[in-house]
Amino acid sequence: MALLLLVAACGGDDGSEPVTEVGNVEAAAPDTAVLASPVPETAVSPTPLPTNQPPPTPTAVPTETAPPTPTPLPTPIPTLPPRPDPLYVNGIPPELIIVMPEEVVQNSRQIFAKGQRLGRNSLRFSTAGDSIAQTPQYLTWFDDPERYNLGEFAYLQPVIDAFAGSFAHQGEAMRDGLNTTAVLDPTWADKSVCEPNETPLACEIRVYNPSVMFVLFGTNDWSDTFQENMRDVVEYTIEQGVIPVIVTKANRVEGANNYRNIIMRELAAEYQVPLWDFDRIAETIPNRGVDEDQAHLTIINLADYTHPATIMRGYGLHNITALMALDSLLRDVIWADVNSNR
Repeated sequence: MALLLLVAACGGDDGSEPVTEVGNVEAAAPDTAVLASPVPETAVSPTPLPTNQPPPTPTAVPTETAPPTPTPLPTPIPTLPPRPDPLYVNGIPPELIIVMPEEVVQNSRQIFAKGQRLGRNSLRFSTAGDSIAQTPQYLTWFDDPERYNLGEFAYLQPVIDAFAGSFAHQGEAMRDGLNTTAVLDPTWADKSVCEPNETPLACEIRVYNPSVMFVLFGTNDWSDTFQENMRDVVEYTIEQGVIPVIVTKANRVEGANNYRNIIMRELAAEYQVPLWDFDRIAETIPNRGVDEDQAHLTIINLADYTHPATIMRGYGLHNITALMALDSLLRDVIWADVNSNR
């Protein structure tokens, strides 16, 4: 049975680091844990990966969308409870999973401040991603109180309350087969929602107006274009005052060299933006939490974190670490002035 304990993520006071300087990542020593037998899985037909036909040539990244009406922070701003101390996830300290050293915190505050000037909704997040995200297994439980029990992760409940509505949101930059080329290509945009020549990424930011964007790609990409396209995605979200959270993947579809995850870690450090390093924690669960198709994550029926096996499934572990990423952003960036208990 796993001991689900947590350690505080990094924080910091106000600074003025530029958005493109390279940051350093410091690691803490891991612990170990043994968990109980898994929850029975309900078989589903995995979404097939797209054929190896590249989508149309991407157009240039668009300019900033017009600022919407600003959304004020709640008054008074809630105070988050202290994190349990110590706290580990399958023996791994959270700062190795949610990588936000001081320079990343400071830069994220600058991006967030720009977003507030542009009218971004401080308590909305979106995902730009593929079929790993476009499924009811991805985060949607947390918008339905009947479908989850946080157990020893109950300190994360204020995160769910703060971002209510975003967990079940199926945005314009989330689609089966999507990759970093397509998310920058107007051809892939929903013409009933998006403006002419608007990319899926630009459309989602304009329509949903988030302050945070999980960037979850790599499964459907081509290695020769992935780095350049990821760079464009990260730069565009920053320009729009949206904090990009780069998410590494558990699978090895490109081969054992793990090339795309390496690129994502390098870009997170270069642009000093948060890294949700799911690849790091995935190594603690069977088959890295990857299903038989070797691409998608293993599913569970209920997000019951009182059951030790929940965190041994791909989506069970993926979703609780997503809450940890949002928790770090709330404490250290969005509500940093009133929440200093990191």
